Amino acid sequence: MLFPVDPLLRLRILGTLVGIRISCLVGFLVVIGGVLSRIDGGLDPSAERGAWITATIVAFAALLVAITVHEIIRVKVSRKQGVIVRRVDLYLFGGSHEVIDDTTSPRTETITALVALTALLALSVVTSATAYALRNSGESTSLPAKAVAVSVVGITVIQAMPALPLDGGRMFRAIWWYLADSAPVGTWAAGAYARVISLGFIAGGILLLGQRGERAFWGAGLVIAGLQLLSATRGSAHRSAWQSLSRTLTLADIAPKHIRSVPDLTIIDDVIETLVGSTDDPAILVEDQSGTISGVVRLPNLRGTRRVDWTTMTVGEIMTPIANLPVLPANLSVFDAVDALEASGQQVGLILQPDVDPVALSRTQLIHRLFERSQERR
Repeated sequence: MLFPVDPLLRLRILGTLVGIRISCLVGFLVVIGGVLSRIDGGLDPSAERGAWITATIVAFAALLVAITVHEIIRVKVSRKQGVIVRRVDLYLFGGSHEVIDDTTSPRTETITALVALTALLALSVVTSATAYALRNSGESTSLPAKAVAVSVVGITVIQAMPALPLDGGRMFRAIWWYLADSAPVGTWAAGAYARVISLGFIAGGILLLGQRGERAFWGAGLVIAGLQLLSATRGSAHRSAWQSLSRTLTLADIAPKHIRSVPDLTIIDDVIETLVGSTDDPAILVEDQSGTISGVVRLPNLRGTRRVDWTTMTVGEIMTPIANLPVLPANLSVFDAVDALEASGQQVGLILQPDVDPVALSRTQLIHRLFERSQERR
């Protein structure tokens, strides 16, 4: 995430969950629009506004299509080899797909990366040939074609570099994984290179910002890509560590022994300190008058209520009914529990254990408790 407020857009493409942040879309538009206003004389936004806007939209769409095609091929090749792909995130440098480490290997990583990189090379050839064929046509046609060709060639060069989560980085990770017989070692090596390359992108982009013409906008794109690569690298390393640990721990291992519950007639003001005093999204169980668990209350339940009503409204009026929560068995792994929460569309689940009162845990609490366990094991 590049900015404090940077919404993540998610949609399904051919059955795959694809995510892209608003900052990435804005970055694409700024770079493409700026380049088209300067490259080879450019399209003057003030004098040729309609042509400039149309060319920017066309180039923007063409670039997204090229990146999407690359990711679709990468996902298809992965799945054909039995690798489970959970989701794909799009960036200025291309994409990053999250896989289940237990289903992959150095061989599958290498094959997938080689095929995906070959596809990008083919796209570079096609876009470059198209730009060359249209070089003598009108500015509104030739300039977008050239901008897209340069962008795709640039993305291809970046994807070939030995940095996670790029294609070259996955091959580099596979080599170290094979030599050391350890996936974490491969992840560490490719991640270390990624940080160096990211800093190089940022430094090079800053130097280009002071140049004239379209170079300043290419520099802006390089800075954004460097920042996004740093973020994606950290995400890849964290997900790998998360998968390794979360598959070995069950909900029973991390469920708290102290059960927080309140009667449904409790006023909101009496629980507000508990809700806002923790950073891990606590979920408080709510009991009806017979002592049966009827729901849970979390900080998001306060949305839509006025501060002045907290002294009169009860938690029973704002709680999430127990029937709306997914039930998670205590022997379920933390990894599978997070998946179950995402599939249900809920951020909190009810953990059932034999001869023990039910426990409500939010997705954030699951991750925090897993992190605490990882610190304990060091």
